[in-house]
Amino acid sequence: MRTVPAALLLALACSKTAATPPPGPPPTRHYMFRAIAGVSMGAAGASRLVVQHPEKFDAAGFLGGPLDAPLLARNLEAVFLGGFCPADKLEAAAAADRSDGGNRLDRPDGVDGCTQQGPAPLTHYSRSQRFNHWAFTVNGGTFDRGMHLDIFRDLTLAIGNPLAMPITSDQLAAATCAQPATVAHVYDSVYSPHGEHAAITFCDGDAPVEICGDGTVVDWCAAAALNGRQLAQQSDDDAFCAAHGGNPHGVDPKSSDPVSADAAWAHMGEVPGCWAGSRVVPFALAIDINGNGRRDYHEPLLAQEHEPFDDVGADGCDDAHEDGKGGCVADPAQSPFARGVKDPNGDDYDAVTNPAGTEGDFLWEPGEPFQDVGLDGVPGTGDTGEGDGKFTVSAGLQQWYDGDLHLHVPKGVDLYSEGGIRDVFDLGAMAEHVAGSMEQGGAVSSFLDFPSLPPARGTGWPAGFDPTALDPSALTPRFFLAYGNPNALPADIRAGDGDHVGTIAETVNRFLVFFRWLSRRWDPMLPAGSRGVGTTQQLHFQSSALGADQDYAVSLPPNYDDPANATRRYPVLYLLHGYGQSAQDMSGTGLVVNVLSNIGLLHDLIVVYPSGRCCLTGPHGERTCNDAGAQPGWVRECARGSFYLDRPGSAYGQALFELMDVVDASFRTLSPADGPAY
Repeated sequence: MRTVPAALLLALACSKTAATPPPGPPPTRHYMFRAIAGVSMGAAGASRLVVQHPEKFDAAGFLGGPLDAPLLARNLEAVFLGGFCPADKLEAAAAADRSDGGNRLDRPDGVDGCTQQGPAPLTHYSRSQRFNHWAFTVNGGTFDRGMHLDIFRDLTLAIGNPLAMPITSDQLAAATCAQPATVAHVYDSVYSPHGEHAAITFCDGDAPVEICGDGTVVDWCAAAALNGRQLAQQSDDDAFCAAHGGNPHGVDPKSSDPVSADAAWAHMGEVPGCWAGSRVVPFALAIDINGNGRRDYHEPLLAQEHEPFDDVGADGCDDAHEDGKGGCVADPAQSPFARGVKDPNGDDYDAVTNPAGTEGDFLWEPGEPFQDVGLDGVPGTGDTGEGDGKFTVSAGLQQWYDGDLHLHVPKGVDLYSEGGIRDVFDLGAMAEHVAGSMEQGGAVSSFLDFPSLPPARGTGWPAGFDPTALDPSALTPRFFLAYGNPNALPADIRAGDGDHVGTIAETVNRFLVFFRWLSRRWDPMLPAGSRGVGTTQQLHFQSSALGADQDYAVSLPPNYDDPANATRRYPVLYLLHGYGQSAQDMSGTGLVVNVLSNIGLLHDLIVVYPSGRCCLTGPHGERTCNDAGAQPGWVRECARGSFYLDRPGSAYGQALFELMDVVDASFRTLSPADGPAY
């Protein structure tokens, strides 16, 4: 657990002794008897919905993914869309290609003096990734390159695109893999500083990962060259494998054959080079350095989120120029940094030890130097924000910031932040960063993996962690848990330890600990849970916000329909499902609620499972947000999830709040009331 800072203890010890004031009235609280929580996509949505309407909730929980806009934006810019070779080496490779018709920019080994590398991880939980090789896992789904593309697409539809794309929506909609949209003479401070290159839409997707009979991974560039082509076709695998034992075949990350499994984990999520993408990427443009009208392996992306700035903190200087008094020195030799003081002004951001720090926090603060050159980073182009005397971010990035939990922690709402230390989407790091911002509004109890939670009796877990036997006093109003064994073996890591969903044991523990935390929020007001079996219903309602029917599910507590309980009312949890799931999928967690209620560790409550699936449209404008009402051929307006947030044309967030009124009118929910605080 985080402790009281030593400086504060010293100040208290040195303060003058004062007469003990008479005891005041016990603290009270206004209870709404309503909470919101989510997993994965649902956690991201819940983290923004509670910012929009904190007055509606007593508590909010984010299981794997409170969205942290500053960290995610920096990850997107520097990691997911980064990792390219220096501009001079790319220009040299492009010039050589033009002279001899080569294919250097599309071969991973084609740029002399440069092999792409993933940038250094941004946090101690982050992975090293780059655009041409995103992390891959089968934990909680097959999160390959195609799934990443779906998620990025749906996230930008829900919140906005932080990348300022100099292209119209009509141009983007008309672009195909065969006929990309082109924007001539774009500016990029690194790869097109004079507007010498065009930006183009491009295609991406999962290329096949295959091995030959001797275990060699098929090199698609080499395979294409054997057949006199620059771009490979899948049939080229025969020619390549002819010298490697024949028998080209796909790999399987779950295979008992270690050669197949190792190749899958090493190469799935990767752009191999010399392979044509199959789907237009709707949220980014590539810089067409060689002018051939398609994105080659080494060609970078156009990322214009904000004006360039130095993330040195509000004091305006980096550690080497800090004077140790909150100011700066011109000569680094005069700084305490030169004498071994790591952070003289104490402003280095750390989500755990210094969450109020501004140096290295991925945000611009007043006092930090910036270049007033506009979003393209190039002076003299007259683009958005140039010369206006203000630090400029893209409209899309500002939308990310405006509703972000890290930047707008609500008062009066208890918050539970949790994520895996190896989460494929860096959600453990985001959970920790959100917990750091929570700390500025009150102490946060922080734990690394489940065994660090204290038991109710004794000093450890000799028989293994048991969520039913943990010390409830550890479940404080502001709570952070990073799950995953830091010393897990490779086989355990592949089995999901600390990943997006976690191992089976981690998955169960995640829900059990959260529900115990949630129940504690209402301890002063509600009786213990009752024995019996609850019921789950699959329902739907007519949403005015969406202009269509939308489905949801509800789990009712044991004995809800017993005549003896006819006047009893219950608190409500809105539990939002993950990406690609449905309300019905999430309703299975009602079993966890039942177990805890039956052993007296959870108050009886109503759990509502809203739908996070996007609506469908028919050929004549018909619309439904309930899959049961759709017909074959109807088109969904997103790939796999709405993130429960409003967007132009579809008010998914409003529909969720509308559902709350429907639930209050249809079930015996508790009305708000004042009562004792814990």
